[in-house]
Amino acid sequence: MKAEKPIVLGDEDVARLSDMGEAIAAIEAVFRARAAGTFIAPPRHVVSFPGFGNQVYTAGGITGDPALAGFRVYNNFDKDDVVDDQLVAVWNMASARLEGIVVSRHVGSIRTGAIGGVAVKHMARKDASIAAIIGAGRQAATQIEAAARVRGLTEIRCFNRTEQKRVAFAGFVQERLGIRTLPVASAEAALDGADIVILATRSKEPVIQAEWLSPGAHVNMLGPRAKGQSEVGLDVAGRAGVIATDSPDQVASFTPPFFLTDTPEMTRMIDLAGIVIGTHPGRTNDSAVSLFCSVGLAGTEVMIAAALIAAARR
Repeated sequence: MKAEKPIVLGDEDVARLSDMGEAIAAIEAVFRARAAGTFIAPPRHVVSFPGFGNQVYTAGGITGDPALAGFRVYNNFDKDDVVDDQLVAVWNMASARLEGIVVSRHVGSIRTGAIGGVAVKHMARKDASIAAIIGAGRQAATQIEAAARVRGLTEIRCFNRTEQKRVAFAGFVQERLGIRTLPVASAEAALDGADIVILATRSKEPVIQAEWLSPGAHVNMLGPRAKGQSEVGLDVAGRAGVIATDSPDQVASFTPPFFLTDTPEMTRMIDLAGIVIGTHPGRTNDSAVSLFCSVGLAGTEVMIAAALIAAARR
């Protein structure tokens, strides 16, 4: 039988084929495989180009059925008008065949959103219904979509420092998800009574305070998280009964060091994979605060691209 040719997908294909529910299921399967030792995910590799910025490479794969491997490459060149293209390649290890290539700026945000969704599913209270989102970019959109897939949200509050952006984002989210979404004037107002708090900013200083969190709140953070340059402060981590991350190896390899390095909270951090399979609890009780620090588990974007390629073949 003639082998199928590799598929090449772009932004429009990804927008047409992607489904957040399927993405969350694919990422949850990754964490189960990681716990079983069948998911390979070394820390990312960064190549610096002086005067331009960095090019980042991640690789990973799953040795089960199907057996898939691949890599992702993207840049964070220091230019305001840079084209945010990313390339993900997927191989079938059983046949040694290149399944396809995805060139799209959306794969990373879908992947990160799905990881956040898995964290909310296993760490937030089951009855969580009010969500706060700080930030109004592409990552914020996929994060709140994923949270809505795993919890019965009835209200979303959005804060961004720019009023025009938060109003536009709230309108977009409400139209897309069909959930009441309110733009609010401060992060503190957004957190008032919120069960789920999602931080998707570029801030290098804390954007929330621990005292603003309601009892039982769950926090997802995915913005800057270096020591002394983090969107979350040590006060939030200190209040959390459970602290988890998607990649302890990536945390350990952070340069500059991770924001919890050399603190008691660093020793309490656990792998989300252990929570997914039930080895560790996602929360200690319904009134405790929980914190998830997303660092981008390498190889997960390969699984998202593989799902997109499979959908395209169907």
